[in-house]
Amino acid sequence: MGGAPAPGNGKAEVGAPYLDFTAPKLEGGSLRLSSLVGRHVVLIQFWGIRCAPCLAEFGFLANLQNRYGKEGLQVLGVNTDGVDAPRLSEAMAARQLSAPYPMLLDSDFSIAKRYTPWLIRCRS
Repeated sequence: MGGAPAPGNGKAEVGAPYLDFTAPKLEGGSLRLSSLVGRHVVLIQFWGIRCAPCLAEFGFLANLQNRYGKEGLQVLGVNTDGVDAPRLSEAMAARQLSAPYPMLLDSDFSIAKRYTPWLIRCRS
């Protein structure tokens, strides 16, 4: 994971440049945020398989991606369960979850720590 060093304190801040990262995709391969920035409006969803509000967002975000994807929107789902791809795929299948946008794995929480420090505090 990781990516280019972030300016400032390495945390996401309003008005500051985005924090680049590269993450493995659930379906294989990887995705680097900077490959989308400038070509797409990027909406990042941090989610967990046991988070009911997170799961409720799937339909809404799928509709956004389907409706506005051709106009430049790119939704990214960043999973914060700390599990590998096979376990996450199994859990998603059990809940009949799928998304028309990339699912990224943040197994070591490196992305979440930079973008959502409050999320990490809640998990402690």
